[in-house]
Parts: sequence; structure tokens; C-alpha cells
Amino acid sequence: MNLPEKNVLAMLEKEILSLQGFKSLPTKDYIPIGFRPIEQAFPHAQFPIGCVHEFLTLSPEDASATNDFIAGLLNNRMQQGGACLWISASRTQFPAALNMYGIAPHQIVFIDLKKERDGLYATEEALRCNNLVARCVKY
Repeated sequence: MNLPEKNVLAMLEKEILSLQGFKSLPTKDYIPIGFRPIEQAFPHAQFPIGCVHEFLTLSPEDASATNDFIAGLLNNRMQQGGACLWISASRTQFPAALNMYGIAPHQIVFIDLKKERDGLYATEEALRCNNLVARCVKY
């Protein structure tokens, strides 16, 4: 592929990503998550922050692996202090296990709600709070 074709492809990729809502973060705002191979899979080789990520699980084993993955992602963000809300219908995360990821359990505020409507309300209110490092919602 010659140079003009590369430029056209790069411009098209940039335009498509902007239409999808992906924005390149300024270097000073970029916070690496500590999993470079995963970061490389995202546009601009940066794990998107300040947005919603959805993890779907079908079995308790998958949920456990997902909890561990989320804890791994939170590790780097929680090292600077701050708090995270973990909203769920049934808690599958064992708070003491967060120590394995360098997260102090007191940094996580667990909100266990049975009604999906209450969970949606809590999630909406959590999104309004700018002082949280992260918000985890599991339903």
C-alpha cells in the first residue's frame, strides 16, 4: 500500500471513530490500565475511560472471571484514591478478595438492590457524581 492510500485509510478510520463517539484523549488525561495487550485492542491503543463498558456473563463461573477482570481494571484507577460504587441485584464479589488486586475493600461502596428499577435509579444517580473513580453495575 502506498503512502496516499495509508493516509486515506487513516482519515477514514478517524472519521468512523468520531462518528462512533470515540475521541482521542489528550496525552495528559490518558491513564493506562496496566494491561497493554487489552489497551492495544481499542482505538488509539487507549482503554476508553469516562464511558460505559458492558460485560455480559451467562454462568456463575463467567461472573467470577468478569468480577476479577473488573477488579484488575479498577486496580490502577483506585491506586490514586477515591471510591467506586458497585451496584448489583445480588453481590457476587467478595469484598476481601479485592485485596488481591491492591484495592482496599473500604474504597468500594456496595449497593445491593433487588428491583431493577431501583438499580437503574441508583445507576443514574451514580453517573451524576463526578467524584467517583468508577461505577460498576451488575444486573
